[in-house]
Amino acid sequence: MQLEESDVILFLVDSEESIVDQDLKLINIIAEQGKPLFNWIK
Repeated sequence: MQLEESDVILFLVDSEESIVDQDLKLINIIAEQGKPLFNWIK
């Protein structure tokens, strides 16, 4: 999986759509991997 090979994760969210359940699931997977996470809301 690409996540395991990554050093940093950039997670983009569309501010018009807000964060949805699928976004939260992905954020939790990233957090479990212990990777630095940068969240950008545009």
